[in-house]
Amino acid sequence: MWDLGLLFPDNAAWEKERTAVENSLPGIARLKGTLGKNAVSLQVALSRISQARQQLRRLHAYAQLKADEDTSIAENQARLQSITNLQGRFAEAVAFLNPEILALGRSQIEAFEKGDPALGPYRRQLEIILRRAPHTLGPEAEGVVAATVVMRQQPDNVHNLLTLADMPWPTIEVQGRAVKLEPEAYYTVLFNSDREVRRKAYDAYLATLSSYQRTLGAVLAAYLSGPAFEAKVRHYPRSLALMVSDDVMPEEPLRTLTAETNKAIPILKRSMNLRKQLLGVDELRFYDLYVPLVTDKRQFQLSDGEDLILKAVAPLGEDYVQGLASGFRNNVMHATVQPNKAAGAYTNDEAYGVPA
Repeated sequence: MWDLGLLFPDNAAWEKERTAVENSLPGIARLKGTLGKNAVSLQVALSRISQARQQLRRLHAYAQLKADEDTSIAENQARLQSITNLQGRFAEAVAFLNPEILALGRSQIEAFEKGDPALGPYRRQLEIILRRAPHTLGPEAEGVVAATVVMRQQPDNVHNLLTLADMPWPTIEVQGRAVKLEPEAYYTVLFNSDREVRRKAYDAYLATLSSYQRTLGAVLAAYLSGPAFEAKVRHYPRSLALMVSDDVMPEEPLRTLTAETNKAIPILKRSMNLRKQLLGVDELRFYDLYVPLVTDKRQFQLSDGEDLILKAVAPLGEDYVQGLASGFRNNVMHATVQPNKAAGAYTNDEAYGVPA
């Protein structure tokens, strides 16, 4: 399991930090109107806002990971909701930032940067703000958009709580033992060599999802309305343009990837036909797509897997290997499957500056 003590020693320490950040918001809001005085004023404002943002990210990382351990624990969900709300209030407090920087103009910002090396760490942030000029609203409108952030996050939260904590997943028998088909367990069963077991798991899992398809559809529609709303009010032609704007990436490469993937469908069909032949089935079904095509009865402990990974990434350099090894030693991941745990493997990179 991950060691959240790297973030905060306990819930009380987390709450103390959350309160400190909350109390700092009025002072941050009072920075409005000071950014253009001189380079030092701009650097001080950016520094204070950056520090609060880092604190919020660390607070959110702790709350998110704590909630992910067991999505059925109401206290952990309340903590996550609390920091999500505070992030929304922070976004409102700093809504003046982008319009005020744009009002200064590129030439003034570049003059400040040239005259004060302390602005160096904020060069990319300032460049992104300047680049977004056509899509930045006035201070009041930016505040309104910021106030919708928490609301737009709720469909994702509803989906996670529904599928990970509240949905009554079915139980089937697998090799003489009862297996509750929660998302992680379900995908594990799809690797089972017994096709009848895979079929039963697939039918049971899909039957449960089907009984909630209207609710899940409504949640998805609500989720998609979030970026659609922001794209519209910020005058982007579509949601995709909004999503790639930070990376200065045009939409065309993504459309090319989609087109090339569609061209490769005949190759994918050949692959599926080969899989059907190797499995010896008359008709290939979804539950046949994950099972290995060769038999390998080897089993590995987590430590064995870590050693193999470290050997595999050795060409990337000693610094990379040592950094990853440090993460393994310091328990920065949660590899144990348990009831109501958030599904999937992911890396939470919000907590900038936390040693791995």
